[in-house]
Amino acid sequence: MRRSTLYYIALILFTAAGCSSEQDSGTHDSVTVATASTEDDAAVVSNTVAENRLVPGKSAGQISLGEDAALLYQKMGKPDAGDAAMQKAVAIWYDDHDPKSYQTAVYTVRDTGDNPPARIRQIRVTSPEYRTVTGMGPGVELNKLLSSFTLVKLDNYPAAEVKNAKEKLQLYDSDEGIAFEVNEAMKCTAVIIHEPGKILKAGNLPLR
Repeated sequence: MRRSTLYYIALILFTAAGCSSEQDSGTHDSVTVATASTEDDAAVVSNTVAENRLVPGKSAGQISLGEDAALLYQKMGKPDAGDAAMQKAVAIWYDDHDPKSYQTAVYTVRDTGDNPPARIRQIRVTSPEYRTVTGMGPGVELNKLLSSFTLVKLDNYPAAEVKNAKEKLQLYDSDEGIAFEVNEAMKCTAVIIHEPGKILKAGNLPLR
């Protein structure tokens, strides 16, 4: 009778241990799935940020300085507006093809020679979705821009670049290769990415 009782006790303990093991296994599986989901979400967020990242002297989202303009048109499609003259061109895309919406403008230059590709020299964006790694971009106040970059006000910037603006604009530039158009309310309305190490110069054609 004693031996039988010990047998049943052992059987109960073994069964309980098995159930506990199955429950633990289920818990670990759930955690694994949750972790994978979190990593996937993080990857999506990372990609979204990359699509709108402003990198001074290098790029605005997926558009890079020095890039062949032919690749630009493959990414962006046919521009909504633009102009061209003397181996230089400006292409402008409007959000939802609406001229009153945010815009992306690209200035390209084609060197002389045996039909070289046109290269991107300047990129101008107005959407507040574009941000530097420190959060600077359209919609940000001038005092915050000054806290992130060493900026110089360009008093002699050609009027052709701002003549179509509805309000008086000022341009603040950094030799890191990023310039900010600022309105009368002291807020950034557009960002221009250009070659680093040099003060921004207006192209032959306006970026607006």
